[in-house]
Amino acid sequence: MAQTKRNADNSRRITEILIVAEKMKANLTAAIDTPDGTISMADARAILRKTYAEAAAAAGLSESTIRDKCTRQIDCSADTFFEELMDYYFGGRKLAERLKKYSCNPADDACIESL
Repeated sequence: MAQTKRNADNSRRITEILIVAEKMKANLTAAIDTPDGTISMADARAILRKTYAEAAAAAGLSESTIRDKCTRQIDCSADTFFEELMDYYFGGRKLAERLKKYSCNPADDACIESL
């Protein structure tokens, strides 16, 4: 998995959303690495819940704060964020396009482009 390049100039909101996206991609990849290579949408949503908890622990924040950054702060419903994460997993750019609208500095833009 390619890591985005983050530094002290990145905003915390964008950085934490990117961490959720990267962790979700890694968690989905691990879950799908099974003999039949499939996963249900219910299981994918459970993986997202686990991913929120992991990202919150890594950032020293509450899970609700991470969820808020991934939804309300970027004008996105929980369902839409999940759909955009799934799109990202399959190589889409919907999440990156949304994040560009909420980026306020060039360091964030560079990380979003690597998403």
